Amino acid sequence: MQHRSQPILIHFVGVFTLMLSIIFGAIAYLYHGDYMEQSAEMTQLNEELNRSRVAMVQLNKDIDTLRELLGYDYVDIGSLDSPTPGTIVGGADVDFRRADADVSDESVHALLMQLTVDQTNLEEQRSILNAQLEKARKDYASLSGRWTALNDLEKEARNRAEDQLQTRISQQSEAVKVLNKRIQDLETLRRDQMTDNGDLQAQIKIMQKNWIDKQKKYELTIRRLNGVITERDSEQFEVADAHIVAVDQITRKVWIDVGAKHHLRRGVTFKVYAKGIDRPEKSKATIQVIKIVSEGMAEARIVKDDNSQPIVRGDAVYTPLWTAGRKERFAFVGFLDVNNDGQSDFQQIKRFVEGAGAEVHTSIDESGDRLGDKIDGSVKFLIVGEIPIPSDAKTTKRRKAYEKMVDHIAQMRTEAREYGIRTVSLNDFLGYIGFRHLARTRLPGTTKRIP
Repeated sequence: MQHRSQPILIHFVGVFTLMLSIIFGAIAYLYHGDYMEQSAEMTQLNEELNRSRVAMVQLNKDIDTLRELLGYDYVDIGSLDSPTPGTIVGGADVDFRRADADVSDESVHALLMQLTVDQTNLEEQRSILNAQLEKARKDYASLSGRWTALNDLEKEARNRAEDQLQTRISQQSEAVKVLNKRIQDLETLRRDQMTDNGDLQAQIKIMQKNWIDKQKKYELTIRRLNGVITERDSEQFEVADAHIVAVDQITRKVWIDVGAKHHLRRGVTFKVYAKGIDRPEKSKATIQVIKIVSEGMAEARIVKDDNSQPIVRGDAVYTPLWTAGRKERFAFVGFLDVNNDGQSDFQQIKRFVEGAGAEVHTSIDESGDRLGDKIDGSVKFLIVGEIPIPSDAKTTKRRKAYEKMVDHIAQMRTEAREYGIRTVSLNDFLGYIGFRHLARTRLPGTTKRIP
């Protein structure tokens, strides 16, 4: 049994071994293809790895080359999206910003190209500036030559002027010497005449005193004569302003021989004087112009007359307010109260005078201030109203106004005397112009009634 079971065991072991060999052979065969395929892939990967290593080494060399070329000694390259300081991109961003460029929008090539263009432009500008500089140098050389020529002329002129000045100085010195000699002679003569001058000055003082005394006497005489003339000629006139050419006693109208060509105005009042009497002293009637009929005729109404002395053709008419071809001027001074109501009526009188074509040359207002110019030869009358008394003033303001008014009255009387201007009272003047009788009528030349 043992001997029979031993071969079986051997056969079993052999079969098992064979089967195991077959199985391992099959497995080896199966895995040999995968191994060979993986070995080929591994070999290919190793080759690619070697190539990558070579490329990496070359890339690192290229990066070092670019780093050296760009001049940035940084290890990290950095990111374009967010340039970080301490990197190549960060350093380039700082330089780009200094060059007014953006690392995210510009490249080094574009920047270099722009710098090349800028350099070209700058070179062109430098060429232009060099040309301008050369032209400026030429202009400077030309101007320098002209300046040199002018400087030479100026030096020559200055030398001539200095020579002339020296000549003039010498001449003036000689003239001064002559004048000094003349002055010394005159001084000697003056000293010699001092004694005689003492006697002459005494004589002059005596003559001045005599002249002043005579002047005072002359002024008194002039005042007295002016008073006599004023009293004598209170209503006299030298030449009539016009004449009566027609009379209508029924309508109480007259016509006079002046009109539009004489610049006569409606409302002017005339006094009527008897014809044929040389320098009549009293008027016989008062008329007022109501209509300008023609160039040489006007119609007037009879304001006041005397039945014993009726107006007849040829009677002369006269008013101090109007003269053909001339504007009469008057000076007023003092307190001018027409109706004794204590209020000044100067404005009413002024409107009446101006309405007749005359004007107020100078006057004194209620504050005592003088209006207008000084009295001269163009003034016909100086009309003097009531002279206020400063002590009668009720207020300090009014007293000061009265004091100024009194001073102006004295000054204006003196001016009138110097020019021989006739001085009349307010009442006489109002009588001359017929103002009293027209107190309730219209203003001359207007349709307004006197208030």
